[in-house]
Amino acid sequence: MGFLAVFLLQMNYLLFCRFPGGLQYDSINQLTQVVTGQYSNHHPIYHTLWLTLGVKLAEILGGDLTLGVFFFTVMQVLVFSYMVSYLLKTLQQIGIRQRYLGIILGYFLFFPYHLFFAAYVNKDTLFTCCGVIFVVSFYRLSCAHFAGSKRADVCHMLIGGLGVSLLRSNG
Repeated sequence: MGFLAVFLLQMNYLLFCRFPGGLQYDSINQLTQVVTGQYSNHHPIYHTLWLTLGVKLAEILGGDLTLGVFFFTVMQVLVFSYMVSYLLKTLQQIGIRQRYLGIILGYFLFFPYHLFFAAYVNKDTLFTCCGVIFVVSFYRLSCAHFAGSKRADVCHMLIGGLGVSLLRSNG
């Protein structure tokens, strides 16, 4: 429920308020790198490659750079939504009451910063999502309560750790 609720609200915000995604000087610089093929170390190369993936997908479908930014932002919203659902699932499994989970979900759904943050093209969003996934999986692996999900938690920790390591050049 958390994933779908966050994803749908974020997509409404993205489509009606922030299309194709929030851009500013740094993300425009990254787009320039994608278009020219002249990459720099000012931005993490792996984040720029994610942006390249969105642009290439748009090119395959006959779209332009705007559609490429949109595809990247949708991928980012998917990661953000997954992070929220993974956190909520963990909190539910440790016994947090439904009403508190609803409050936390509401915080992610309606706090303006989260709406803006997930649809904003910058390295901080994916880095933060990976950081939260890493910390939650670390908690799950160190807690006997989650003994049945070790393999999945190790995968989450690996992916989160790779994201923390690779998605910031100055982290």
